[in-house]
Formats: sequence, structure tokens, C-alpha cells
Amino acid sequence: MLTNTVTGHVRTESYDDINWPGVILEEDQPMLFEYFREILEGKQVKFQTRTKKCYFNSAGENCGPAWVQVTGIPEFNEEGGIERLISTASDISRKHEQRPMAF
Repeated sequence: MLTNTVTGHVRTESYDDINWPGVILEEDQPMLFEYFREILEGKQVKFQTRTKKCYFNSAGENCGPAWVQVTGIPEFNEEGGIERLISTASDISRKHEQRPMAF
């Protein structure tokens, strides 16, 4: 069973079934909820956030939380309401790579 290295969900699961507050670091959650509010207002969003999963570099060293860049674009129905959300989440951990964490 393959799991997503950033979110930890099973790759066959729908993103709708993911408990996003359980994936995102607690200190980043207020920002996450602000972006969700903007999406509900019909705005497109693009932001970076950290996950609870650790990022390991190519040497296998723990470099801290994984980073994702999220883009959310609401799609509207004929009445002007949100029909669905088109979104992407890209692992950008390498851009934020720190020195390995000491234990």
C-alpha cells in the first residue's frame, strides 16, 4: 500500500477524505483556515504550509517538517455558488531544507 510522503494518506484515498487539520502543523492551522475562508468567498488562493510529516533529504537525514505549496481554485455553478474546488498540493520541502535535526 503506497502512502503519500507528505500527507501520509493512502494514495487511493480521495483528498476529500483527508483530515487536513490532522496533516498540517498546529501553528500553521489558523492560516489554513483563513485560506479556506477566502475560497468560500470565491477567491483563488496559493500558499505554503508545513505538515506534521518530516522531510528526509537524499542522505536520509530528518530536516524538519515537510513543506507543501497549495493552490485552490473554486469552480462555480450557473447560480454563482461554488460547485467544486480544484486544488493542487506540491511538495516543496527541498526549497526549505534545513540542516539535519539533532536528536
